[in-house]
Parts: sequence; structure tokens; C-alpha cells
Amino acid sequence: AAPAEPAIRSLAVLPFEPLVAERPDPVLEFGLVETLVNQLSELPSLTVAPSSSVRRALREHPEPLAAGSALGVAAVLEG
Repeated sequence: AAPAEPAIRSLAVLPFEPLVAERPDPVLEFGLVETLVNQLSELPSLTVAPSSSVRRALREHPEPLAAGSALGVAAVLEG
């Protein structure tokens, strides 16, 4: 049988929140996002919004779903 088509064809990966609010680690948070974006971009059936576009959309639309809508993606990953 042929593999099923993915339900999600486009995705935006939002910046990750710090594990400890009092001690944010921007390098780790940025690195996690970039690693995920790079790995997910390898999937031929998935379009992943570039991190720079996501950051710009979040400045204009702080709510994650509104940012995703502005980017035209089907799903938003936040953590």
C-alpha cells in the first residue's frame, strides 16, 4: 500500500521558551529551533517557514496562531 499523504504540509517552528524562566539561554533556544527547521526541511512533503520569517511574523502578530496564519502555514510548533 502507498504511504498516506501527510495531514500537515506546511509548518512554522516558533522560538522555544526557556526551561527555567529566571535563566534563559538564547543560544540553546535558537539552536533548537534551527536544528528542527533544518531537519524538518529535509522532508520533501513538508514546507517549513524560515526562522527569520517566523521572527518577523511574531513581531507583528505575537499570538502564535495569528503568526502562523500570517505566514500561511497549516501548523505551528511551539515549545
